[in-house]
Amino acid sequence: MTGTRQGSAVGLSRSAFVMAATVALLAALSLVLASSPASAQTVKQPPNGVVTWGNDVFGQMGDGTAGSPSDPTTANGVGVATAVDAGASHALAVKPDGTVRAWGSNGNGQLGDGSTTTRTSPVTVEGLGDVKGVAGGAGHSLAVKNDGTVWAWGSDGSGASTTPSQVPGLSDVADVAAGGQFSLALKKDGTVWAWGDGQYGQLGHGSTADSSTPVQVQEGLGAPLTGIKAIAAGDRHAVAVKNDGTAWTWGTNALGQLGVNTADSYRARASRVVTVDGVLGNLVSVDAGKNHTVALDSGGNAWAWGDNSQGQIGIGYYGDDRDKATVTRLNDAAAFVAAAGDSSFAVMPDGMMWAWGNNRSGQLGLYNTTTRLPSPTKSKVLTGIEAVSGGQEFAIAHKNDTVAPKTSVYGGPSADLVAATTTEFTVLGGENSPYEFGLYYECSLDGEDYKPCDNVGDNFATQTYTDLSHGRHTFEARAVDGGGLVDQTPASRTWTVDRMPPETSITGTTPEEASSAKSAAFSFVSGGEADFSGFECSMDGATFSACSSPKEYAGLADGAHVFRVRALDALGNRDATPAEYGWTVDTTAPDAPGIASPSEGFTGNTGTFEVKGTAEPGSEVFVYDAASADYPVGSSDVPVGTARADESGNWGVAVSGLGEGDHFLSAVSYDAAGNASQRSAARKIVVDRTPPETSIDFGASGVVALGEAFFAFDSDGTEASYECSLDGEPFGVCPKRLSASYTDLADGNHIFRVRALDAVGNADPTPAERGWTVDRGAPTGTVKINKGAPSTKKRSVTLSLAAADPDPGSGVSKMRFSHNGRLWTDWKTYAPTRAWNLKAGDAGMRTVYVQFADRADNQSAVAKDTIRYKP
Repeated sequence: MTGTRQGSAVGLSRSAFVMAATVALLAALSLVLASSPASAQTVKQPPNGVVTWGNDVFGQMGDGTAGSPSDPTTANGVGVATAVDAGASHALAVKPDGTVRAWGSNGNGQLGDGSTTTRTSPVTVEGLGDVKGVAGGAGHSLAVKNDGTVWAWGSDGSGASTTPSQVPGLSDVADVAAGGQFSLALKKDGTVWAWGDGQYGQLGHGSTADSSTPVQVQEGLGAPLTGIKAIAAGDRHAVAVKNDGTAWTWGTNALGQLGVNTADSYRARASRVVTVDGVLGNLVSVDAGKNHTVALDSGGNAWAWGDNSQGQIGIGYYGDDRDKATVTRLNDAAAFVAAAGDSSFAVMPDGMMWAWGNNRSGQLGLYNTTTRLPSPTKSKVLTGIEAVSGGQEFAIAHKNDTVAPKTSVYGGPSADLVAATTTEFTVLGGENSPYEFGLYYECSLDGEDYKPCDNVGDNFATQTYTDLSHGRHTFEARAVDGGGLVDQTPASRTWTVDRMPPETSITGTTPEEASSAKSAAFSFVSGGEADFSGFECSMDGATFSACSSPKEYAGLADGAHVFRVRALDALGNRDATPAEYGWTVDTTAPDAPGIASPSEGFTGNTGTFEVKGTAEPGSEVFVYDAASADYPVGSSDVPVGTARADESGNWGVAVSGLGEGDHFLSAVSYDAAGNASQRSAARKIVVDRTPPETSIDFGASGVVALGEAFFAFDSDGTEASYECSLDGEPFGVCPKRLSASYTDLADGNHIFRVRALDAVGNADPTPAERGWTVDRGAPTGTVKINKGAPSTKKRSVTLSLAAADPDPGSGVSKMRFSHNGRLWTDWKTYAPTRAWNLKAGDAGMRTVYVQFADRADNQSAVAKDTIRYKP
């Protein structure tokens, strides 16, 4: 049951059981594709070649199975075909070598393999070669050879054969069509010949008589039907298109399948198809279903008439069989049309297929079994269709998709710089639409090999990444269709994950571990991150809240306290290890200490003696020298010695080198919180010594790049020696009398202290000190010209600069540039971007060299990038 269309790339016929009725221009093809749930992919594009779908009771799919309705699948071993056609329950395909493959129902020998055995995989029709076209009927098959002869096998109601035999009396044939139990042949001279069952006038020879030999089809008053360029056969009716574009029909008209606007039950001669405006014209091809007909005019408009019980006319509703023309123009022109049993197809110039009508067995190729559809609906998956033919609730097509799908990526990170380490992308693909069904999707992260995306649905895929590392990431995705065509320009997204929280440090003065102050102030800094945005503070386990440096607290209760502070950046990354400081507030003063020795009026001629006494255990005792017995201890008094009272309360202070004259020693004790006792009773002694004051005249400070330090110092007395301390170590004799040198210092903060001692051993109680930072780690950095573009037409470019310093206390501060790596610009303040003019001259490669330096003047290795200059 075939019809003919002009301009087919694959063959000359399209099948369908056909029955004529009223002409109706098909309703506009429309479809809104709906996404499937994110689940395992159920719809897949078949590869190129012969594709089948629908009813598979007799193995019509040709894939080795039989039974349930099938989504589009591939016929085994057929591959490329030059023509395809569907009978009622069997299928035919012509190979490029002119041989024919057949499969499906074979009860009448219609497969031509010498048997009546149903075949679920294609078999070769015996004894046929040099074939250019085929046609399948209810129980028989036809073939036309390149020499114009016609061959038949199976049963057309008048006999049966399991192998092909030549139809006598026919030559110079251009095309054939097979109906229910009759056959048509179109000769190259434009005449039409018919044979087989004639009960309903389907032979078109003026009567209802059967004929076992070809008879010429007549028109109107009995003249031969001539000037024909296309034919098609339905179940019990036939249709032909003349060179002038008019359509002519004959046979049964029970459902209006002749389209002649008459109540006649049949016509035994050809009559012209009409529309409400007159005669239907400008047709280029035609095809017939069981009881309806479809046609295509030169403008690409699809027409249909006849039975509409399943919506096969395509006018948006069911029933109301069309026995006269109704015109509704399509939005887009079709390339060709085809009819099946109770279904219809249209293929657009881009190879996309639309279908409507009966879909009980999935014969519309829409990957569902919606009972029926009255409006054209776009196939989700089938692309690159070159030919399609329909049988009784199944279809066969030839697919040759040569256009790779394009890929689009949606979702993903909300910005180019994010803190989130998890992201999800949605991937879509399609040739001619935002997305199509049945594609295969492959994903890649950061240049890794492509692999299947995590979650593939019917028309999309999703890809989720978790625990992404800190730094730059690039996601790429590509669609692959059923023919293996791969998008050669994958869609991509690039972004940066910032997982590096800022570091926090408490700086400056902090309360003593035990303090009598009921207030406290803390200063703090971040590690110097470029996107630092603020701090959050917490006292004694309270919820962190926004704060700034310095943070002050007042009215603190006696007891233990803990202050915590953490920095956060613009993306919300918080220091996971907040800086913290703990101390105790104690405001109760100890009792005044007592002096047991030396005795009242003790005089030391050497300036050396020991003061002993009692005080609160654990308190620190300060011994003061006063000018008189009743002189109170003031803030400007310098203690001559301190001691820590032991667990029994005993303490002793060695005093020496006091200035000559009378001295009145008294003691004050301080507990761990710094609470001071009352002054003890004075004890008079005579001393002759005053401690010197120490000063540092020269030495390291700020941030330096050397692991060495030199200090020069002096005092206001005639000291005999100096004692030095580095980084809190105990004081010891300085390396030289007036200077100290240190080498192999570690990177980080350092503090140097020095105190003078005079000839009799009096030591400066307030050593001089100097702090500095060693930073020997060179920064690292990169440069990209025009974001990594391979070439530029302009000398003026934009440099993208990224540098980092390993020492958070230093930081990248400047950079310089060069055309050749030898002659450099002055140092410039560091910035992430900078305008730059490439070296002038002819076209060619240009290189930009960049070097970065930190606050300690450590210089990075030279970074460079190259771009082709094409003025």
